[in-house]
Amino acid sequence: MSYLATAAPFVSPDTPAGVAARKALTEGRLGDARLLSKAAQGGAARWLTDTGTPTGRVGAAVAAYVEQAQAVRQTPVLVPYAVPNRDDGSHSAGGYPTSGYMAWTVEIVEALRGSRAVVLLEPDSLLQATRAPVPQNRYALLRTAALAYKDAGAEVYLDAGSSNSFDWGPNSRADIAERLVASGVQEVAGFFTNVANFQTTAAEVAYGNRISELLSGARFVVDTSRNGAGALRGSDGVVWCNPPGRALGDLPRHVGKSAHVANLWVKTVGLSDGPCNGGPPAGTYWEDYLLGLAHRASWG
Repeated sequence: MSYLATAAPFVSPDTPAGVAARKALTEGRLGDARLLSKAAQGGAARWLTDTGTPTGRVGAAVAAYVEQAQAVRQTPVLVPYAVPNRDDGSHSAGGYPTSGYMAWTVEIVEALRGSRAVVLLEPDSLLQATRAPVPQNRYALLRTAALAYKDAGAEVYLDAGSSNSFDWGPNSRADIAERLVASGVQEVAGFFTNVANFQTTAAEVAYGNRISELLSGARFVVDTSRNGAGALRGSDGVVWCNPPGRALGDLPRHVGKSAHVANLWVKTVGLSDGPCNGGPPAGTYWEDYLLGLAHRASWG
């Protein structure tokens, strides 16, 4: 049984949306405060990176986050994001070399040991694996890290891209399933889909179920943080970087239906995808975009 079945995902009061909501309220911007409070309801997973939470500091950050979650009897959800050659040199480029990555991982592992945490290991790492210098090395590295988190008691999920990542043909589905197997998916909790993407929940559940069938029933979780209006499709395909007109998706919750374990807010709502469509650099708070996401959400 998933940890999420008995303890909801942690909703930190310190997400960008939560901090901004309190600031707007003190400034008398009541309409903005209402929308920002709405966006803060889903919280966000805690992302760990080589720049924001590097070796030497990441352990303390994880321990503090876990303690906060445990104090309100919720499940900490962590996203390690520092794999070598991260994001294939694009907007979120970076990551550690292999030796540094494992030292960083060990520090996280020791900080979360016994905490009943959920770990979503390295978004895009398998989607972009064939662009890595040696894909097999990435698979081996991810498997080693995944098993280290598992041995510490974490519930670990691996990257399966999204329903838009592949052409839905049997060869493509078999390809991502093979990458997942090589990275240890059958030895951990399962896989995740749609992280930082905008595909509808229905599309992601259908996609997840098809991948699950290839993996003897492996379970999966879906990022619903920004998928309330689905994806924006332009002349060149789906717009993935700060697409206009999007909306917050369903709030995080345990689902437990077939292989679909839960919906989570993994992407931190309010942070830009990168310097595109009028946005600031990746990871920078962008309040106008966040207000739009909250305004267009169909709930609350």
